[in-house]
Amino acid sequence: MARSYTSSASASAIAVYQYLESKGCDVEYIFSEAGINFQEINNPSARVPYENFEQLVRLAIQATGDPGIALQIGEYVHPTSYYPVGISFLSSRTLGEFCRRAQRYASIYSTNYNVDYVSEGNTAWLINTPVAALRHSDVGYVSIEGWAVVMLRFIRYMYKPDYHPALVRFTTPCAGDLQAYERHFGCIVEFQADRNGICFAEQDLQVVLPAANADLARQSDKVVMEYLNKLGRLDLLGQVHAKIIDLLPSGRCNMEKVAEAMHMSNRKLHNKLAEANCRFQEILDDTRRELAEQYMEQSDISVSEIAYMLGFSDCSNFSRSFKRWTGKSPSAYRENKAREL
Repeated sequence: MARSYTSSASASAIAVYQYLESKGCDVEYIFSEAGINFQEINNPSARVPYENFEQLVRLAIQATGDPGIALQIGEYVHPTSYYPVGISFLSSRTLGEFCRRAQRYASIYSTNYNVDYVSEGNTAWLINTPVAALRHSDVGYVSIEGWAVVMLRFIRYMYKPDYHPALVRFTTPCAGDLQAYERHFGCIVEFQADRNGICFAEQDLQVVLPAANADLARQSDKVVMEYLNKLGRLDLLGQVHAKIIDLLPSGRCNMEKVAEAMHMSNRKLHNKLAEANCRFQEILDDTRRELAEQYMEQSDISVSEIAYMLGFSDCSNFSRSFKRWTGKSPSAYRENKAREL
């Protein structure tokens, strides 16, 4: 049977190491018993078989006597531990954009679950669906809970330290102290629920984050996508999105050029997108809109520069598209955002 790998092994294992060290445990012995060489995981691209990481968690619970260990370990994780994806997360314009990145880049920080971002009425959910190996593991709940703790840590770091979501749910039983979980997340936490996820109020998703940086976000996204592509984990839609980002400033971004950059025919790309129930124009529009909103937050970038960077032939075409996307002209949008600050 093929082993599963935790892409975030470096950050996760280092966090476990630091937590155990703070408790006065014999860290080197525990890592040795788990079959993990701590010196090797200092490399950000390090990989650890899930079976070894799983054993590390068992030994950590045994050493500390704390089954709710995920709440503690997550506090030792810093956004930059997940380079390059952490930098991309930190430059997100809104929480909604952060959630979309968390979904898009999930395979970088773990290969053991899928992440989805879905809207439900006046709320939205960031949902974690673990693979079978995690669901059937006696300590798999630690990785699932740890994911939620790390996502919230990112959000509190880039938004506000006392932020709390609307609701948190886990499919697993509560292994620790329920009150400790609710104090940590600042909301009701439900166990043995229908999903593993974090629920956000709609109004929170639109708040512009203090560290938003459109240019840094664009550059970081390119690095992340190149990294994913190198690992062979960038799906068709991700590849198209990455090529669009590359080609937009050239003014020659169309399906033919994207197909050429992906070394396939126009027809083949069209058919593959159709199989995925997507259309090229929709992906192009979504990418342009996402970048446009990021750039419009940067007052030092003129509307004409933004139009150029997004591949529009002139400002009037960009303005019409921007109004279609947001319901406001570029100038009105900027004025409105300036009043909000």
